[in-house]
Amino acid sequence: LMKRGILLKSADGLERLAEIDHVVFDKTGTLTHGRAVLINRDSIEDRDLQLAASLAAASTHPLCRALVAAADSISIAEDVREEPGMGLSLKGEHGEIRLGSGGWCHIEDEGPTLGPRLWLSQPDRPAIRFDFSDLARADASETVATLRRRGYGVELVSGDRPEAVAAVAQAVGIDEWRADTRPDGKTDRLAALARQGRKTVMIGDGLNDA
Repeated sequence: LMKRGILLKSADGLERLAEIDHVVFDKTGTLTHGRAVLINRDSIEDRDLQLAASLAAASTHPLCRALVAAADSISIAEDVREEPGMGLSLKGEHGEIRLGSGGWCHIEDEGPTLGPRLWLSQPDRPAIRFDFSDLARADASETVATLRRRGYGVELVSGDRPEAVAAVAQAVGIDEWRADTRPDGKTDRLAALARQGRKTVMIGDGLNDA
């Protein structure tokens, strides 16, 4: 396993893995490359991009990394607070500044989208939307198909928006998926599967949720 780049953390991991009958995938960085790219840069003012990137630099989330990469240069903001599964916040001179999900940034109607996005909310200014693209891995559909042929149940659980999750699920051949799921919601789903008697393995890097 180590020669294949796999670290076995638990001594009984292989024994428990042999009993698995259900597979739950994370999306970003697992079924997709996790290398999101900002695609609406031309519609965003430089000052808004710089502000958003200064907050994003405090997080390791793939969308935040993509936002930082899109900015020419940034000054990393201090005292940024991160709310798991929601976003980042900073107390500004005129009130709280937030970067994250639409709900976190008080957006009532986000409109349709096929890709992940972040919002920047500032006092007395319209919210700014950042749209990203993150493609499915080339071997993801083959992997899912192989698991299903071998009799495993397969589902996708993600914190991203329904449109983005549905698009990836369709691309890789997963029928059952859940979106807008915060980290505690993912553990709740795993607990529910356990109560149903399923032996589940969760596949994902876990860094975003941690």
